[in-house]
Amino acid sequence: WQSLVPTESTSGYRYTNPQTQHELKRLIHEVVQPLGPALKQIPAPRNDIAYYESFAAQVFARRGTYGWNGYWLGDAHQMLQWAGLQTDVVFDESIQQHGLDQYKVLFMMDCDVVTESIIKEIKAFQQRGGIVVADEHVAPGVKPDLVITSYRRTGNAEQDKQELQKKALELRQSLAGKYERYLDSSNPDVIPYSRRGKAADCLFVVSDRREFGDYVGQHGRVMENGLPAETTLTLNRPTGHVYDLVLHQPVSVKQAGGKQKAGIQLAPGAGGIYLVTDQPVSGVTVKVPEKLKRGESGTVALSVGDPQGQPVSAVIPVEVTIEDAEGRLAEFSGYRAL
Repeated sequence: WQSLVPTESTSGYRYTNPQTQHELKRLIHEVVQPLGPALKQIPAPRNDIAYYESFAAQVFARRGTYGWNGYWLGDAHQMLQWAGLQTDVVFDESIQQHGLDQYKVLFMMDCDVVTESIIKEIKAFQQRGGIVVADEHVAPGVKPDLVITSYRRTGNAEQDKQELQKKALELRQSLAGKYERYLDSSNPDVIPYSRRGKAADCLFVVSDRREFGDYVGQHGRVMENGLPAETTLTLNRPTGHVYDLVLHQPVSVKQAGGKQKAGIQLAPGAGGIYLVTDQPVSGVTVKVPEKLKRGESGTVALSVGDPQGQPVSAVIPVEVTIEDAEGRLAEFSGYRAL
């Protein structure tokens, strides 16, 4: 708050960047408001990778993130993002209530202690063909399929990032041929994430390419200056049409080997949101009453269609502007989802 507006207080979390207020305003006007109604209707993904946090290990072995994602358990989750792996974080209650049937890979970092009931679930998971990836701390009752050695930060941000990204590459190579991503990024500094619908997907990317700046970079602990980034996104679906929802334009896509590839460029500290549809977007059809007198009601019908005139099967963000006879903005104007 104190980085956004002037305050009398000089204590507390006072300063991040003087441009924060302007960037927040841009995000609200260009992303949150236009895309919010649509994003709220696109279902969350059904991920097939689980990242387990053992409560028993937190209590008896003093492991865990303690709510702020620090230590190796937090760094390992960051490592998975650099490896392009999209996960659900699961706890003892999650596994006891829902099991592990939906997952193909289970990560167990800092799991020195695991309860007997969870061990049974994990063994059943492996017997079904599930892959367990753990570090050297894993409880003796678990026999992991892959082992990734833990890493302790040195305090030098650049060195620590390089070492964790090396582990991300090691993990990627170890899973090659055993697990296939639905969405992948050729650049580990561009983090991919997807939501999948019945006919359309929504893809998200965030740039993590950074260098030391002149705010706190001289101390070597935070790489706070964003850099431009580019990547090739690979989507594991044979066909589709990709649209940039922030820049409002189609994205060029190449098809190869039953997959789609798209080149993406991001500004410093930026992200992207893309819609992938089975049908191409050809145009917008608007149906309105020819005349409406004061006090009468009418229906405004909108449809985003393909070249055959059929509605595109996707949740699509639109901006609706309704004006009265004198050009004044009328009720029901605003951002909507079709």
